[in-house]
Amino acid sequence: MYFDVEHEHVFLRLRFGPHWLAMHLGLVSGPLTLIEGDFPHPGRMREIAEHNLHQALSLLKSAS
Repeated sequence: MYFDVEHEHVFLRLRFGPHWLAMHLGLVSGPLTLIEGDFPHPGRMREIAEHNLHQALSLLKSAS
């Protein structure tokens, strides 16, 4: 059974609650690791990393 991306993100957020932060951190480190190599579209990976960095920071700010 396959779902769309939005469904998967909602499921992960509901299932992991505050641990959802780890998903955003992974989506920061993964693209940055690709940029260090010879990935053909580093700008797009940088955008993904920056977006998830902002999401992680907002989760930390709302938790405190």
